[in-house]
Amino acid sequence: MLGFSEDEIAYFIAFVGIFSCIAQTALLACLQKYFGSKETIMVGLFFQIVQLAAYG
Repeated sequence: MLGFSEDEIAYFIAFVGIFSCIAQTALLACLQKYFGSKETIMVGLFFQIVQLAAYG
């Protein structure tokens, strides 16, 4: 796929999965303590908009 080997794709998926777990546990907990629930949701929505705009 797009010149990547099966191993490279598997490593990428594993990398994304590991960092998703870290973000959902440690990072979100810190953001919620610092900003509060409403602001954390707004930050998440902002980054979702950025992601969707980047990938079109």
